[in-house]
Amino acid sequence: MTLSAVRNPEGRIRLYCKGADTLLFERLHPSNHHLMNITTDHLNEYAGDGLRTLALAYRDLSEEQWEEWSERHRQADRATDCREDRLADIYEHIEQDMMLLGATAIEDKLQEGVPETIAILSLANIKIWVLTGDKQETAVNIGYSCKMLTGDMTEVFIISGNTVLSVREELRRARERMIEFARTREGGKEEGMEGWGEACSLGNGFGGDGGGDGGGEGREWPSVGDKQQQCPPPPGPPAPRPPSSTTLDSISGEFALVINGHSLAHALEADMEGEFVSTACVCRAVICCRVTPLQKALVVELIKKHKKAVTLAIGDGANDVSMIKTAHIGVGISGQEGIQAVLASDYSFSQFRFLQRLLLVHGRWSYLRMCRFLCYFFYKNFAFTMVHFWFGFFCGFSAQTVYDQYFITLYNIVYTSLPVLAMGIFDQDVPEQRSLEYPKLYEPGQLNLLFNKREFFICITQGIYSSVVLFFIPYAILSHGTQGTGEPLADYQTFAVTTATALVIVVSVQIALDTGYWTAINHFFVWGSVGTFFTIMLAMHSQTLFSIFPNQFHFVGSAQSTLVQPLVWLTIVLTTVICIVPVLAFRFLKLDLKPQLSDTVRTICFWPHSQLSDTVRTICFWPHSQLSDTVRTICFWPH
Repeated sequence: MTLSAVRNPEGRIRLYCKGADTLLFERLHPSNHHLMNITTDHLNEYAGDGLRTLALAYRDLSEEQWEEWSERHRQADRATDCREDRLADIYEHIEQDMMLLGATAIEDKLQEGVPETIAILSLANIKIWVLTGDKQETAVNIGYSCKMLTGDMTEVFIISGNTVLSVREELRRARERMIEFARTREGGKEEGMEGWGEACSLGNGFGGDGGGDGGGEGREWPSVGDKQQQCPPPPGPPAPRPPSSTTLDSISGEFALVINGHSLAHALEADMEGEFVSTACVCRAVICCRVTPLQKALVVELIKKHKKAVTLAIGDGANDVSMIKTAHIGVGISGQEGIQAVLASDYSFSQFRFLQRLLLVHGRWSYLRMCRFLCYFFYKNFAFTMVHFWFGFFCGFSAQTVYDQYFITLYNIVYTSLPVLAMGIFDQDVPEQRSLEYPKLYEPGQLNLLFNKREFFICITQGIYSSVVLFFIPYAILSHGTQGTGEPLADYQTFAVTTATALVIVVSVQIALDTGYWTAINHFFVWGSVGTFFTIMLAMHSQTLFSIFPNQFHFVGSAQSTLVQPLVWLTIVLTTVICIVPVLAFRFLKLDLKPQLSDTVRTICFWPHSQLSDTVRTICFWPHSQLSDTVRTICFWPH
């Protein structure tokens, strides 16, 4: 609510107030009862048309009342403890015995692309909640306008109880109806499998009142049970069926939940919050109307507490600031309601429709890049480090390093840092247009499929395997090899140069295989790092540096004498092949036997006119996928 004190030309002080009718009507003088009933009818009519409404009231204050209240307000404002509570008590004291002026209704059109964005995000398995201060009728109409609520939904539950017991009972009834619908559908499937009767359309018999006690206010909600056709009875006695073990976690129906601010206050209590979350998270859409800014933040906090989910809050006004700050990710829309939401957010843009690019394109790419960065980082360091472990068995674990000391220093700083950095910045598996066209590509990030314990174990295993090949293949060949002059190659410095060169080439080829999107910078960093390695190694092993710093460069001439031996290059090539071929074989088999959606979409990018393109597009836009019950991101969109 908003207060304004005005002194008219006659010197009289009048206090004006605007706010939600549910709050303002509680503060009216009893003499406004008749006018309040008339205004309520008008507000319901406006809300039914999808207009956003506010109620207006005033109160005349004497000079003594104003001075007394102003002094109390100044003291509360200067308080150092419980300042917010004291100010709230001061405002509550003066917001009494007000006279009703009337109500306003304005048309607040949806921004361009809002319905399409919500539809795409829903297909990406992102659960969307609307937290708004509008009336219930306005919020529901907005829900239908933005396609959150549709006529194909099984049922829309209205929670409008005014007491803890009534809210608990309405939530219980909603859960019972969900379970009843799931059991009815399971029973229909079993009868169809047993061949009972002919194909028929089963009505669920659910009413359209949403399960609330008067909360629907006469609205006729769509229901799949509007038209029912009875199935013919099965011939003979029906076979007994085992009792159903349907639970909320196994329900996958098209349900929606609408709850007002009074009911939400009870639902957020400690002994009821678990029931509310378990019921609401089964629904495809949740609309919380007539909620305060604090309640918006509490709902976000509730989801963070009870669900292992990443929350995103998006809003455009000052009343959304607390919610934006509470969520894991806050997004502010810069518009006509100021920039408070923008200043409190992590990301900001001008229109709601840009949210789909933020999540489905940039968010997905960021997750992909980070996972590939981590996988390669662990791989290259295990391949580098474990060679020291194998060398320890041959040097008596004397702390002797297998590489040149300068190679150890520059390996992570120069030789392998820039290629993985370029992959972490520029890499992408599919183009941005395909990311928007196939929203199901977003689900691997929700399920954490690209970097988990299994992927970490694969990276470590691959790194250890590469280290075994990098050590024992050069050791076996060089220990029995000879130079062109007949002298043996089996010396420590030759082995160190050969192993270091093979390691740099192997990890460079590996990152070339891991990179899905090549730019000029990627080419420059990957192949430039290999060239830099040879340049620095030849310089470090040169006679010039040895003559200047004889105590620092002990590998003088080692690179020059080693890299001219054909057997050394044969060893490097053989080591690289043995390290890389199993990886290629594994990836080809995985692509052929168990391809991921991203693999199929990449195939479509190369053959866009193939029959596979239409098939995959159909699968991606089928909302009832196997992963539809697992939701990791909850997006709140308040009006």
